[in-house]
Amino acid sequence: MCRMISLISLLLLLAATAHGEPRPQSAPIENLQQLETAIDRVMAKSPAPGVAVALVEADGEVWWYTSGEADVARNKPVGAETRFRVGSISKLLVGLAVMKLREEGRLSLDDRLADLAPEIQFDNPWEGQYPLRLVHLLNHSTGWDAPHFAEQVAREGKPIAIREALALHPHSRRSRWAPGSRTAYNNTGPLVAAYIVEKVSGIPYEEYIRQNFFDPLAMRDSGYFYSDEYRSNAATLYRAGQPLPYWHLNNRAAGGMHSSLRDMVRLARLLLQRGSSAGGRVLSAASVEQTELPQQTLAARAGLQLSWGLGNSVFHHNGVVFYGHEGSLPGASAVLAYQPALGVAHVVMANSNGPAVTQIHRLIADYVTRNTVVPSVDAERALNDEDLALDGFYRVDSPVMQSAEFLTDLVPWRLAVKKDGATIGPLIGAPPRRLLAGAGPTFKQETSGKIALVRVADPLAGEVLHYGPQTLKRVSAIGAYAPLLIAALWALSAATALLLALIWLPRWLFGRLAKGAKDAPAARLSLRAWPLLTLVAMLIALLGAKLAAASRIPYVLAGQISAASLMVFAGTIAFFLCALWSLRIWFRYRGADINRFVRGHATLLIALNLVVGIYLLAYGVIGIRLWA
Repeated sequence: MCRMISLISLLLLLAATAHGEPRPQSAPIENLQQLETAIDRVMAKSPAPGVAVALVEADGEVWWYTSGEADVARNKPVGAETRFRVGSISKLLVGLAVMKLREEGRLSLDDRLADLAPEIQFDNPWEGQYPLRLVHLLNHSTGWDAPHFAEQVAREGKPIAIREALALHPHSRRSRWAPGSRTAYNNTGPLVAAYIVEKVSGIPYEEYIRQNFFDPLAMRDSGYFYSDEYRSNAATLYRAGQPLPYWHLNNRAAGGMHSSLRDMVRLARLLLQRGSSAGGRVLSAASVEQTELPQQTLAARAGLQLSWGLGNSVFHHNGVVFYGHEGSLPGASAVLAYQPALGVAHVVMANSNGPAVTQIHRLIADYVTRNTVVPSVDAERALNDEDLALDGFYRVDSPVMQSAEFLTDLVPWRLAVKKDGATIGPLIGAPPRRLLAGAGPTFKQETSGKIALVRVADPLAGEVLHYGPQTLKRVSAIGAYAPLLIAALWALSAATALLLALIWLPRWLFGRLAKGAKDAPAARLSLRAWPLLTLVAMLIALLGAKLAAASRIPYVLAGQISAASLMVFAGTIAFFLCALWSLRIWFRYRGADINRFVRGHATLLIALNLVVGIYLLAYGVIGIRLWA
């Protein structure tokens, strides 16, 4: 919800341009002392109380960096043994666990979910032709909606079993498109995969991870529960400078792991060494490599190389592709990235959100790739008429959260294809990226040479483009620009109405609004007041969403009936009803003796409020029940 609100603010304030500005280049970092100094500068500007960083170098040596406090109130410094919550980095272990059982012949990536766990409720309208398989749970191609808030509310502050968590609110597990046809990041798929690990192994998932990964790797500071060992060494999480209480994630296997810097280095070494550790081989090299590859999706079959793996993700920097995963929870952020060919890996963990982890990750990626000679990337063929015909505007057709689709549809993408190459990017928020013609009907990154864009015949949408993990569907230029222009005009009109209210409301209260014909006073008040009340209703809804997002315990206010969730529910309904009533008021007083500017502004704002209301109604936002 924080991202939703941020995106609304971005659109309303028009704070971004179509192309953006490139990230400023600083002096290259040539040694570890300079790297430490650069990280010190990041931390000096960061609100994060503490950070832990490690770099595994090509010769196997580890460089350690810790800074700040794990607990501000107790003045407890961060150390290599401090336990941080690492969020979605947990998914790496889910993928590795599935691959280990696959090695033992106890699972296949092609196994159908309906056969593996018929007791898990899900709805796949395409089950006959496109059955939901184990691989889809790991590579985010189930088509399921993001977990609904109701299924994320912790029950009585205690951890619950995976099976119990999956029974809480199964309504989000409905495939919105054929499994394997599109990807959209999803937290529930890995949780179901963890349940399958638990069911097949016959022991709790967390115990399976301990026996098969934590113990062989000597990861003694890692776990999933609020144990005494965790409490004594945990980094307190902070948001806006305030400490957060511990909460048990219902999707614990997919995002609830905690670990120390030393333990995360051991996990990174396992991945660098392709499944082996000092204690022996844990996984085959082939299994580790499989987790890094996009597979068994329409895009992967068409040649896409930059997308989700099996619990694994990709980063690319200076033409070099890294693997690993990012993690984020309220008050915590982390990243684990590794590059097998270079033999390097790094871990960054912080006990707060914000840009510090991302900025440090970029510094380290710059440093470890400083001397890497990346082969020049050239087009593999001349662009043909079919390629040139792709030039145009597109929308994301695989939203992560269905209730936020109205926001993703406000940000169209532009693919510009010329004879010498192509560029692609959203119209606002990020600069376009250059692409070159790849083998066959594909496009590859200019930097890494990896296939980043492919054409696919989607079972539902027809021809679509897959750019990384996103599915893009063509729209007209009018369809691309009209929503943005309407949003900008509505924002400007709304801001004007709020500013004018500071003038006319006091005048009305003191009876100083200009008089005129018989119906003029009522007309002047009504044409000012009703559009303003419409905006107030929207502000109430936005405030409710903000309060829910700012809750100290995540999802509690959104996932159940509360003052915040009712503000969103009632505020959106009131917005639409006030927009309709404002139209009636306009018709009633359309011939009244009113100042031309007041009439014109009221007419414009009433029309825009109604258009926005219809748009939100079409996307199911009016009367949205966050707790459902």
